Amino acid sequence: MSLSTKPLFPNRQLYLDEDTKTYHLEFDGFNVNLVLTHCGAEMIKVALCNLPIYKTSGQFWGYKHPKDRVLVNSAPPKEYDNLVQLSSSDEIALIAIADILSDARCWEVETKRWKVDADTRDLSLSWLSRNL
Repeated sequence: MSLSTKPLFPNRQLYLDEDTKTYHLEFDGFNVNLVLTHCGAEMIKVALCNLPIYKTSGQFWGYKHPKDRVLVNSAPPKEYDNLVQLSSSDEIALIAIADILSDARCWEVETKRWKVDADTRDLSLSWLSRNL
């Protein structure tokens, strides 16, 4: 008899890009049907403000990016996202946020439901989640 258990959080991958000397952290909840909770999204915001980390492939105004140019991929990961990608030249900073995000309170099971608007009869996909 085998017991199958669902993971409480996605596996994390931390690797070094030798060319840029940058570490990259990735949590991918897609294959394990997990999404970021409000708590997890808030922890990432706190880390982005207090640690030398940034979104992978993201930009922000200020250092080396003019204020009159469009920002690309600037929003932090949000609730119900299933992919988190962060980067830093400081491996310890990424390990710190990885340890925080490796907690069941930061992730929950993803459920998708089709929703029909009663007035307009428009069909939309709503993202609902339920705690493990």
